[in-house]
Amino acid sequence: MKFLLCVLLFSTTAARAQTTDTTKGYVPETWDRHYGGIRASFGVHRHFFTELGYSLQRFAYRATHGFAVSNYYGSFEWTPKTSGSDGVYGIKLGAETIYNGPCIGLELIYRFNSNEDDFVAMPKIGFGLGLINLTYGYNISVNKHPFGGIGEHQFTLELNSNMLIHHWKIEKRKNRK
Repeated sequence: MKFLLCVLLFSTTAARAQTTDTTKGYVPETWDRHYGGIRASFGVHRHFFTELGYSLQRFAYRATHGFAVSNYYGSFEWTPKTSGSDGVYGIKLGAETIYNGPCIGLELIYRFNSNEDDFVAMPKIGFGLGLINLTYGYNISVNKHPFGGIGEHQFTLELNSNMLIHHWKIEKRKNRK
């Protein structure tokens, strides 16, 4: 009993000895429209691939509900040539939604090289913050996966510059005043 009383007394003393938090937390604002930015990603689907493109992104924040991000994008995908498979190029259109972390999306991809072409629909799920997302996608191929270096499963790390660009614009406006 004495031990429990000592622990209780010590914990309240230690808690009262803490200084007041004087940091000013940044509270994100809701964007009034979609802002454009560069989108880059890399990942694996049997082999390494990368993509570069342009995205339109909108961010919404409410203290009672958290954050939501909508993202529409177009990009160029490249899977390099490896032993046993030719390089593959792709033109991609996609959309994704993020709500407090969980992410869902859909991509439509036209992949091609000098020998084959394919049209792919890829639903995806993952976790994201809008600036950076990690997703898993399943490639649904029209031509039954003609490329040796591209399988049915895909893991991607996505980077969107929209939030950085929006933040820089806000800071620039504040500094002008």
